[in-house]
Amino acid sequence: MVLITHPGEKSELTTLRREQLKKIARQANNHFSKIDIRVVESEKLKYLDLPSTGWVFLLKPGEIPLSNIVESAVIGFQCYHAIWGGVLVQNDETNNLEHLEGTTFGCTDLPKLIFRNPEKWLSCSFFIRADKAQLAAENSLLDPEFHLNLWHRQRCIKLGVSFVIQNGTPNYQRQWENVLRYFRSTSIVKKFNFDNQNLSFRIAYWNPYMESKLVSGHIFEDTQLLALKNIISPGATIVDVGANIGQHTIFFAKNLRAKKVIPIEPNPDFSNIIKENILLNTVNNVDISFLGCGVGEKHEKCRIVESDTSPQDTTVEYYENGTIPVYPLDDLVEEVIHLIKIDVDEHELKVLFGMKNILKSIRPIIAIEVVHPNLVEFLKLMTKFNYRIDHLFSNPQYTDIVAIPR
Repeated sequence: MVLITHPGEKSELTTLRREQLKKIARQANNHFSKIDIRVVESEKLKYLDLPSTGWVFLLKPGEIPLSNIVESAVIGFQCYHAIWGGVLVQNDETNNLEHLEGTTFGCTDLPKLIFRNPEKWLSCSFFIRADKAQLAAENSLLDPEFHLNLWHRQRCIKLGVSFVIQNGTPNYQRQWENVLRYFRSTSIVKKFNFDNQNLSFRIAYWNPYMESKLVSGHIFEDTQLLALKNIISPGATIVDVGANIGQHTIFFAKNLRAKKVIPIEPNPDFSNIIKENILLNTVNNVDISFLGCGVGEKHEKCRIVESDTSPQDTTVEYYENGTIPVYPLDDLVEEVIHLIKIDVDEHELKVLFGMKNILKSIRPIIAIEVVHPNLVEFLKLMTKFNYRIDHLFSNPQYTDIVAIPR
């Protein structure tokens, strides 16, 4: 057991933490033949001589261990290489100890980790097998990247029970930024079977809502997609307008067994993820010629705008000084198309106005997300081009619609 101190830590707190570790050591005799307690300052952790076998409990500066941590962690000693728990904090109003919100759950799956408040517990005190602790360079035992690498390359578990009482409030925002940077720079993949097809998707937190479904082994908008499968025959040519991270593109390519899928996506980050997902799923029926392009009513430019509150939430803004080209769909696609899926965050009417020739002559099935303010105009347009509404999937802000030519 390693008690890590910080130069600014009060001696009373250090004494309390040491005494608590002694109590834990006495209670742990049933699980370990020998227990050693070492005290080290955080900046000297790299000089600490750790054992090569057994387990190490690293008690982070300022944190007070709960007396039952060994009994709580014993479930993971045989099967895992590192074990984390939850966190207790003191309520300033009641002075009671309470579970830190977002830390009372279990997890063993790295792709799911980013949706499980890792900024609140990943950098807290934890158990690690001694031979895996040897992998740490210098003081990286406390480095979130080292912890994430453990999750990526070893067997790790997060338990729902709490391990420590947190004294003070860490910089959760900085810790979250470290986690996000790791997911963005490391190839983290979720694999699962859906509709009798093995699917793989890169998880990078570019579309948290969609990816949270994927890490749970589900497809976003699965009901809508399975409805399309009953309408679209194998061998179809499909255009995916607003392909996002490519979930629908992969479904069309594998589950619908399309002859060709043409994803169109202006966001360069999403376009890169689409390319990764194509490789992960080993599909050769996807045409990526129009990744990096936008679709609208006319030839113009656009740019990607991040949300002020959530940088991962982006929208397309038509902008004369933008760097991303925008084309009418009529000018991009001339071949026979069987299905066009459109999800463009409130710009669906612009897309439709730019594909009037396609609606008139090629007459594909349209699967489209329509925000409620655009519904009346959309229905008028469908009537004008003699389309009927075949499926409706209503949501609070929008409606997913499948329209079929009469």
